[in-house]
Amino acid sequence: MEKESLEPRARIIQWDWHGGDNQRFRVEPTANGYVKIVAKHSGQVIDVRDESTKDGADIIQFPYHGGDNQQWRIHCTPVIARHSGKALDLTKSSMENGAQFIQFRFFATDNQLFRLDALEDGHYRITVVHSGKVLDVANASADDGAKIVQWDWHGGDNQRFRVEAVGGGRYRIVAKHSGKVLDVRKQSKEDRAEVIQWEWNGGDNQRWRLNLS
Repeated sequence: MEKESLEPRARIIQWDWHGGDNQRFRVEPTANGYVKIVAKHSGQVIDVRDESTKDGADIIQFPYHGGDNQQWRIHCTPVIARHSGKALDLTKSSMENGAQFIQFRFFATDNQLFRLDALEDGHYRITVVHSGKVLDVANASADDGAKIVQWDWHGGDNQRFRVEAVGGGRYRIVAKHSGKVLDVRKQSKEDRAEVIQWEWNGGDNQRWRLNLS
C-alpha cells in the first residue's frame, strides 16, 4: 500500500516485505464465489479505479460499496502437504464421482489445481480444475479416516471447508460437517498415499500450502 496511506484511492503497489499492516490483507466472502480483500491498516478494500475495464487501470484502496470492481476470485492453486512437499491429486485425472484424492509429486496438471470459491457462510467450495467437481468427504462421514473424494456440487456441509492459517504460511482445511481436517494417512511421504479426514493434531501431514492471493 502506497506510504501506508489511509486515503481512498491510494494505489496498491509492490514492495519488499516489512510486515506492516499496509501489507496485510483479510479475505472475506461476499457472494457468488467472490471475495473482498480488506487492508488491515485502513479497513478499505482493493478496488479497480473508476470501475475501469481497460488494461493498465490503477488498482487502489477504497471504502467498500459492493461494486463489481471490488469483487475478486482467488486464482487456481495447488495444495501442497508440508510433511512431504507433494500435492493433493485426483487419482488418474478421473472425471467420475467418488474418485479419491491422494498425494503425488507436483506436475501442475489440472487434476492438481484447485479453485477456492468463497460461500455465503464463510466456508469455501474447493473445485478441481480438470473436472469441475468439488472436494467431498465420502458419504458425509464424520469418522476419522473417511476418504476425500470428488463429487458434483450439491451444497452439503461435507462439501464446505474452512481454510484456517496455522502459521508458517500453512493452512488447515476443515470440513464443516465434521470439524475434521484434510490429512495424509499415516504421515506417508509416498506417491499415492490416501488423503482422508482426521481429528486435528497439528501434524505436518495436516498442514497445507495454498496460494490465497
